[in-house]
Amino acid sequence: MRSLLLCILLLLSGIVSAQIIPNKGQWASNILYRTDVPNGTLFFENDRLTYSFTHPEDIKKLHGHAARINSDNASMRYHSFQMQFINANREAKKSSLQPFEERLNYFLGNDKSKWVSDITAFHKVSYLDIYKGIDVVFYSEEERVKYDFIVHAGADVKSIQLSFPGADKVYVSNNELKIKLSFTEIIEQIPIAYQIINGRKVSVPCYFVMEKNVLSFKAGEGYNPHHDLIIDPLLIFSSYSGSTSDNFGYTATYDEDGFLYAGSTSFNTGYPTTIGAYDVTFNSNPTSGAEWVFVPGLGPIFAGFGVPDIAITKYEKKKKKRIYSTYIGGLQCDIPQS
Repeated sequence: MRSLLLCILLLLSGIVSAQIIPNKGQWASNILYRTDVPNGTLFFENDRLTYSFTHPEDIKKLHGHAARINSDNASMRYHSFQMQFINANREAKKSSLQPFEERLNYFLGNDKSKWVSDITAFHKVSYLDIYKGIDVVFYSEEERVKYDFIVHAGADVKSIQLSFPGADKVYVSNNELKIKLSFTEIIEQIPIAYQIINGRKVSVPCYFVMEKNVLSFKAGEGYNPHHDLIIDPLLIFSSYSGSTSDNFGYTATYDEDGFLYAGSTSFNTGYPTTIGAYDVTFNSNPTSGAEWVFVPGLGPIFAGFGVPDIAITKYEKKKKKRIYSTYIGGLQCDIPQS
């Protein structure tokens, strides 16, 4: 019971802020940064964001200990779409701010020349002058990732123009932006906009404008073009461990000094190991195709992405930061118990 309660508390408390991780050679060259969103991943590129989602029901199948299922039911469904900055400055200066204290390692594949270690993740990334006189800032707020447009004095709000290739449908309803995908709908609520004038925060009405599948913004009555305008869309994505692999929590506990420990399974490379980890390498052999394997004491579990390793993570409670995470395991199925 104590372990179950702690698992719930870890999830509800947003114990780890979303990490914006720079590409130091561990990913394709078009990716500048990467972070996690619910059931998916967000990739930052020069003039666009690329979202890749997994169907939540398919993730749920992996978590369950069900009887064997046929190969059709074992498939994974994905949907990717982009938020593209139309006519943006692809050479906009990128600035990483507010680093995390921990460091990340990526030991992917057998080619050691492509291994990267000691990477610093950040809370905030800025694209400066992505449009003339306009910046966009992406930042983590506890477990959420958000973004703001900063329209500097004299710049034209209408310069911001966004398209959404890959989405099934994009429309504005009741001043909410709705992005329809094959298995879900993302809702971006009415933007909050404000200016700092004579030391006071002044709210400014702001609206979505959709014309010919291009989204822009309109500042309402009271907007003073001689002062900066901050547009803060309410599109919020959550993130927990920062893992890029499928992983399921099994147990958690604490010690006498108030440190928290979480035990989970990882089905692939991509769990965020840190400097000081006991084991930085995913140890199990990937299986060919989706299948179920029998685990004593648990019954059949899905092993479509490889037999799992144990992942152990230590958190510092007061500062809500991850101290280390490590793989533990061999070639067989490794699962932590309380």
